[in-house]
Amino acid sequence: MDKKTKYIHSGEELISGVKPISFPIYLTSAFSYDSLEEMADASQDLLKYRYSRKSNPTARALEKKMADLEGTEDGITFSTGMSAISSTLLSLLKAGDEIIALRDLYGGTFELLTNLLTKLGIKVTLINTEDLPKLEQYLNPNTKILFIESPTNPMLKIVNIKETVEIAHNHNVIVCMDNSLASLVNQTPHDFGVDIVIYSTTKHISGHNDVMGGIVLANKEICSKLRQLRVVLGGIMTPLDAWLTLRSIKTVSIRVLEENSNALKIAQMLQQCEGIAQVIYPGLPSHPQYQLAQEQMTGFGTIITFSLKPTVNISTFFKKLKILKIAVGLGGVESLIEPVSLGVLANISTSGTRENEMQFIRISVGLESPDDIFNDVAQALT
Repeated sequence: MDKKTKYIHSGEELISGVKPISFPIYLTSAFSYDSLEEMADASQDLLKYRYSRKSNPTARALEKKMADLEGTEDGITFSTGMSAISSTLLSLLKAGDEIIALRDLYGGTFELLTNLLTKLGIKVTLINTEDLPKLEQYLNPNTKILFIESPTNPMLKIVNIKETVEIAHNHNVIVCMDNSLASLVNQTPHDFGVDIVIYSTTKHISGHNDVMGGIVLANKEICSKLRQLRVVLGGIMTPLDAWLTLRSIKTVSIRVLEENSNALKIAQMLQQCEGIAQVIYPGLPSHPQYQLAQEQMTGFGTIITFSLKPTVNISTFFKKLKILKIAVGLGGVESLIEPVSLGVLANISTSGTRENEMQFIRISVGLESPDDIFNDVAQALT
């Protein structure tokens, strides 16, 4: 089945003989049974419906759809992207284990690794994206997980996913990748051998800046472990959020392809602005990994990162914006702008390259006219 068709129909098998076009919202906290035997059977299987903290048909439909789109055996939804990431790492790591992760990561993940996992006796080794070809030097028998992003958030560095996965798998290391920034429209990491693919469904998948959620896509064994932990931690996606995400995913390819096009046009124009020192976008030939991005992505994404020249007052720049909304987040139909120091990297402990990144600005490009967004930036620079 073509992926365009899967966006619409995959995973939406109905429970009863009723055949609505739109999958139902099962807004219920619990499910009843006709007998004690039936209830006892449901209590032994986390995929059978008993209590909506454990499993819910609307959330399950989303899990099936996303797993089909990514090509994994199963999926499991969470209340947020960070809930998905933290639950994954907590379920697979224990004291004495090691996780290797990119230093250039979303601030929430960076904080989880450096402030929480280390307190649990888990060794965290951070490496630069440029060091991934030498990954073998960092691996040892205690290394259990490699955690990556590509493009990274917010500096948009590109990881050679296939080569990195091959190195990790040669040492029996699980590869976990947050693909929220790229979106499943622009790349499917499981195609390159990534074991666990995580999305903040708040971003492109929902795409309207109005829904929170996360999902983990992996094999049945990993998802089963996660499902057991989710029952205890209670981080399942709500039925309403799951339904809104199911609705939104039907248009995700149309939205992201248009936003890709808008972002490329805006990035090209921003290079001509005298007040801008640097523009980072994987679709620009000036990007150091432009060729690699072309090889493993079908689109260059909706995020542009740039820095202002010292002569531009950043506070004045943000005050003069008229269309761009100053807000955290990405992947929605409204274009958003944020200084990374107050957004994606807020509250992190800065050191090395992370400190340098604090000087940058990130735009999440939406569906407005690219000319209008560029003109908004240009007038704010004058």
